[in-house]
Amino acid sequence: MIKIQFKLIIYQKFFYSKIVLLSCISFFILISCNNTIFEISEINAENIKISSSNEENEDLENLIEPYRTKINNLKEVIGYAKNSMTVRDGVLESSLGNFLADILLKEVNLFFNEFSENQIDFCILNMGGVRANINEGIVTQHDLFKVMPFENKAVVIKITGKDVLNLVNFINEENKAHPISGLKIVYTKNELNDVLIKNKVFDITKNYLVLTSDFLQNGGDNMYFLESPIEKFELNLNIRDAFINGIKRVDTLYSKKDKRIIRI
Repeated sequence: MIKIQFKLIIYQKFFYSKIVLLSCISFFILISCNNTIFEISEINAENIKISSSNEENEDLENLIEPYRTKINNLKEVIGYAKNSMTVRDGVLESSLGNFLADILLKEVNLFFNEFSENQIDFCILNMGGVRANINEGIVTQHDLFKVMPFENKAVVIKITGKDVLNLVNFINEENKAHPISGLKIVYTKNELNDVLIKNKVFDITKNYLVLTSDFLQNGGDNMYFLESPIEKFELNLNIRDAFINGIKRVDTLYSKKDKRIIRI
């Protein structure tokens, strides 16, 4: 049996307390994995106030600095919204869905054109991936993190006209406002009436370049028709980062429903 004298120093700052607590937990996990029997013989506690007069701990500052920088970045103002936007103000399209898809298509096309002469035909995202509204007024990076909290990557895929038709029929059946750009669809009740891609009549014999997320391309949200493209371009570009860069370019944000997908 080994006796241990344990001294706990409690700092009156939340971050320091967390480090001490984690250290204690790690210590007890370590000794619990050993067959040696330990017995705590004495526990002494000391309360130390932390103030600006205390010397800085360089190692601790180096540990905190990256997180402090990220928090400060979240406060950065990246634009101004002329109107509030949400994904829940329409049945088949929404003000926020239109805005996000339009911004992403434009921004990723700039990135894609650096190594391809082709233009992306249209963009499809999923309504479930948009988790907050954009309110009228100042827009910060933190706002965009709330809107798009996931670490999804932008992917461009080449798919057949048949899979485009599968996508269009999927939207009809889902009857949800999935964010879309570059695509116009008209349904007559539950039947497909017309499809335009970049303002040109859809041709089922052609192949099309589609911008989406890696989540959807892997069959997420039941979009299984995107799983087996003719060709895939992995851009290593975070979708939220593309939104932020795109918003910085336009500065002033505005969007509305424009009847890009309608049911008559």
